[in-house]
Amino acid sequence: MTRTFSKTICLVLAAAAMSAASKAQAGLVWFSRANCINNESISWDWPGKVYRLHTSSHHWNSRTGWEKPIHTGWESSNHSGAIHWGEGLKGGYYVIGVHHSWNSHYGEIFLGYTPATHCSIGFFFPGW
Repeated sequence: MTRTFSKTICLVLAAAAMSAASKAQAGLVWFSRANCINNESISWDWPGKVYRLHTSSHHWNSRTGWEKPIHTGWESSNHSGAIHWGEGLKGGYYVIGVHHSWNSHYGEIFLGYTPATHCSIGFFFPGW
């Protein structure tokens, strides 16, 4: 990895960690996981809540570089998942999720970036 890319990763991880507490207490949460069975970025709330959501997941592999991003398109649901099934088994991935919601008053609302280099979402939500 280049020095600039490494610095960018550190800055994004620090920003995500600072916002984790507020996301964990809110109804709608968003996170990414890397190097699990799947590489994925997910926006989620309990059943019964409906949001207009758009999620994208961008995957960088240490051996091959950037790969094609996955976009969900706009969905009205309690969850939105941009998932590359089976990709995480290869290992060596860095995932960046980009999460948006929509409402009729404000329009498109940027929720946040969710970087991940490992499978656990416990980094963003302690105790998970």
